[in-house]
Amino acid sequence: MSDNQSSIRTLAGRVCSSIKMLGPSDSAPSGCAVYAVSAATAIYVSIAGRVDLDAEIEKVKNKLQKASLNVDKQKKLLATEGFADKASYQILEAEKDKLRDSEAEVRNFERSVEQFERLKLEDGNK
Repeated sequence: MSDNQSSIRTLAGRVCSSIKMLGPSDSAPSGCAVYAVSAATAIYVSIAGRVDLDAEIEKVKNKLQKASLNVDKQKKLLATEGFADKASYQILEAEKDKLRDSEAEVRNFERSVEQFERLKLEDGNK
């Protein structure tokens, strides 16, 4: 895990002040935007008080819409009659991986919208 933290810190450069690895059962940190790397990995970036929340919500909703279209596309492909029989095992597994990644992306974008909405409420109550 420390190897990953070192690599992430190097890639982030000077803008990264701290890194904390979360497990699958940990809740998302408050005040953060989320970026889905894959079905198993997401990056949370602290944004509280640093961005225009309405603009960010709009951006994430657009990304959510595109990710949802990708999920639909992958489901349609996998459900195509004869696809599973004609495609090689490797192709079939790659398409299933794409579906899982797209579904994770949708979930993460949905969480981002929820987080932004929560931040708006917190900011409005201050």
